[in-house]
Amino acid sequence: MNFDRNFSVLALKGKQQAVAHVHRLFEAEGSAERVGADSKQLFAFIEETANHYFDNPYHNFFHAADATNLMAWILTRPVLHQHIPPLHRLMLMVGTLVHDMEHPGHDNNMEITIKSDWAQKYNNASVLEQHSLSVTMALLQQPALNFLAHLDADQTEEALQLLNRLVLITDFAFHHQFLQTFSHRLTQSWAWKDSDFLSLVEQAAIKAADIGNTAKEYEQSKLWGERVMQEFWAQGREEKAYNLPVAQMHDPAKVELHESQANFIRHEVLGLCQLLARVEPAMMEIVAMLEQNLLRYQMEADALVKK
Repeated sequence: MNFDRNFSVLALKGKQQAVAHVHRLFEAEGSAERVGADSKQLFAFIEETANHYFDNPYHNFFHAADATNLMAWILTRPVLHQHIPPLHRLMLMVGTLVHDMEHPGHDNNMEITIKSDWAQKYNNASVLEQHSLSVTMALLQQPALNFLAHLDADQTEEALQLLNRLVLITDFAFHHQFLQTFSHRLTQSWAWKDSDFLSLVEQAAIKAADIGNTAKEYEQSKLWGERVMQEFWAQGREEKAYNLPVAQMHDPAKVELHESQANFIRHEVLGLCQLLARVEPAMMEIVAMLEQNLLRYQMEADALVKK
């Protein structure tokens, strides 16, 4: 399978086609076979994962499939493929697939503000991410879905600890702190045999896959941006329903797609991918597309201001 990071999962017809695409990604990336994961259990796990994604404008199974598509591309770049062990590659694929399961279409701040059951259960810390992990663990408890059942105790512990780190780092509350940590680490001497360095690279990879739709060709990137805006505005309506202040990003009268996407790429995505490119030069392909999209979004935003 020739991995195409610009593949449009939004062109697929229904969840079943998306499930089939994700299964092909796992097969072609190859780490599941390398560690001896049961293919039937893995396919059943992927299919059941799809059932635990809600039909939100953005945080839905198509986002999970799209992010997993990019993760497969990232993991098959030469440097990363050489240095990330097969079990870790498999858990990167799995973590990307499950990281937003049962996402309600609003953020952690909303959960905390309304004092939801989930917020109380997880002590207001990475609420949605911890819930996705909880759902994942419940699925893996089912024998028909536990594709890791063949692993020995040490391998299982390693896999699940890694999965925990990967899903939790997708909480955007930690984004800037992570960028500072990763950037500082890259100024020092580093080696792939250093488990802490490897962990940072793996966390950067799942973060890049999560927000990598911004690096697709412009028109496709814009489709995802529109879905993000729809979800933000839906949260704004929720905030109004709870008589809460509506955040600026959730108010369609105060936020504009092109300017918003330009700022997101400029301040959140580009720096992350530039850091990854220092480790894996093939990531410069994504950096170049981000720079093109940033210019295009900014031009469109400036043109709207002049009207």
